[in-house]
Amino acid sequence: MKGKLLRYGLALLLSLGLMGCSEDNDVASHGDDIVWGDNPDGMPEGGWTAALMPAMATNLEVPYKGSVKLKVSLISLDDKSMGEGLYGERIKWWIESGEDLITLPSMNSLTGDNGISTMTIDAGMVPGEAMVVASSPKAPKTVRFLLNVLPKPIGSLRVNLHYNGFAPIVNHSIRVYDGKEVQCAFVDLKTGVDDTIQPLAVINSDTALVENLPAEQRYSVVAYGFAANGAPVATGCLDSGINIIPNDIAEANLYLDTIELDPTTNYHVRSLFDLGDLASALGSYGAVIVKVTDFADNPGKMLYDQIWELLSTWIGGLGTAAKVAIGAAGLDETAINWLNGKLQESETVCNVGIVACQLRNFIRMMEFMGELDIQREGSIVLNGHNTYNGLAVYWRVGCNGKDPNCGRMPVTMSDVGLGDNKFLEGSWEGSLSNGYNKISIENHELYLDYGKIAIYLIEKVLLPRLANGATNFSDAMASWINCNSIGKWLNDTIDDIPAVSGPGVTKTTNWCKSAVNGLVKVLNFATAVAELKKSNAVINISGTAFLEDSNADNIVDEINSGNWAGSMTIKTTDESGASVSASTGVKGIWSAYNMNNIIVGSLMYCSYPKTSTDSPDQKCSYPPIDSNELFQTTMCNLYEHCGTL
Repeated sequence: MKGKLLRYGLALLLSLGLMGCSEDNDVASHGDDIVWGDNPDGMPEGGWTAALMPAMATNLEVPYKGSVKLKVSLISLDDKSMGEGLYGERIKWWIESGEDLITLPSMNSLTGDNGISTMTIDAGMVPGEAMVVASSPKAPKTVRFLLNVLPKPIGSLRVNLHYNGFAPIVNHSIRVYDGKEVQCAFVDLKTGVDDTIQPLAVINSDTALVENLPAEQRYSVVAYGFAANGAPVATGCLDSGINIIPNDIAEANLYLDTIELDPTTNYHVRSLFDLGDLASALGSYGAVIVKVTDFADNPGKMLYDQIWELLSTWIGGLGTAAKVAIGAAGLDETAINWLNGKLQESETVCNVGIVACQLRNFIRMMEFMGELDIQREGSIVLNGHNTYNGLAVYWRVGCNGKDPNCGRMPVTMSDVGLGDNKFLEGSWEGSLSNGYNKISIENHELYLDYGKIAIYLIEKVLLPRLANGATNFSDAMASWINCNSIGKWLNDTIDDIPAVSGPGVTKTTNWCKSAVNGLVKVLNFATAVAELKKSNAVINISGTAFLEDSNADNIVDEINSGNWAGSMTIKTTDESGASVSASTGVKGIWSAYNMNNIIVGSLMYCSYPKTSTDSPDQKCSYPPIDSNELFQTTMCNLYEHCGTL
């Protein structure tokens, strides 16, 4: 009896607590029972048999786009089960206000153990207050939950760029994207993110602070480093580990990788070679070259010795005695310097001096033009093939410090008589040695039909130009030495030199012609030319160069600052027919243009030869090189005053 009274009292207290004392409550009378209620369904015929009460706090915060579980408890007011939770009873739910803020998945729920019933409420993206009401057909009072939907949580993201590559960067761009729209695995960093996808933020710096980012969202960061011409040369993408912290700053470190320039294409290529000290490698012909080039460097010394040798033959012991007397008096250097001054006033000596200088240039300095094909294996390995079918030599007299193309003379294969052969050809392996724009080319062989080229240049280009159309050294010497005036010149010279006495030299053309023929035989031109024609060469070189993207499209337009270094082995025969092989050091410079209609500066260089896709006004050309880098700028300065230049 005591327990039943306790349960009844508890139920009464619960019901009174639920009903409250508001003047707005409806009043219904059933005999001696008075019950207050706000249940919109009204009191059932049998009266109220239960009390509905919250099983949790009724004033709640709901996260942005989050959820909350609301709980109520239905308690029995029946005498037999007073105060016990009712199982399996229906609870009705509805949104009283704030329908645009929250969603109610169902209008009904059932009570479970202990009379507890649960309903999950989902919040949207709009902040504000909403009211949710729960009621039971057996209880007079409803339960109201005031829900405060919070605004979306926001934070900030600081992106720090890091770069350790070779490509020079002058500007940066950091772009933050919605992670649902951009994933790094699907981004081609060379071409960038599709323009139709708009970034949430763009900051042109190597450090970016992006504020007001929803904390629950995923983000991707794409960053670029740009060269001075605007080309992207480094890039990176980050889409993991970015966790926005509400009301705080999240740090993200993004490491940029260099966008290497891909040189895979065809080029016009131009190489200027200094083939080294060839005189020591050319047998008898080398001896001729040594004598002639020695004359160019010090004409007084060579002719000083040669004149006295010829005079000794002509005037007997007088010439030898005079030379000995000069030497004993220590006047050799004085006489040589004096002769140099006199010789440079002579048209004959000017011509021979010019030939000496140009002979050195022609057999040593050669420019080759052709095509270069570069293929790529993997990320940095390169394979190249050079085919040179164009040749140029330089007439450098008077070009000291001037236009690098000064004196340039092109030569064709048909001119040389090589038919369909190439002047120079070879394949090489290399790499992008700095991972960006530097090509390193490994040592490789180039084969050169050197003798035919050298003889053509001497007999068809050099001698005709300097010796009134002569095509051999005998005719050239006869042309250069004017036997009608040389006797007078020698006579005047001998009379003026101190310590020389005796009769003067008789002016005679027969003596002059005899001396010229003797000089040709001494120099052995015929044998030397025959040896040179048989010579061929193998060039072993390695090199470097730099790629350049001139119009910021990540396509290689130029290869410049190229250098070659190595050696050349020449094989020929000497006078006896024995094989002769010798090596010289080789160095060179080179550059190349992309053949596929690449615009370089204000000029567009077309495919070579021109095709139907090339415009009529396009200029087909080879890239520039600075020939002054290899030529001795003082070469032939002694003879710049000559009237034949």
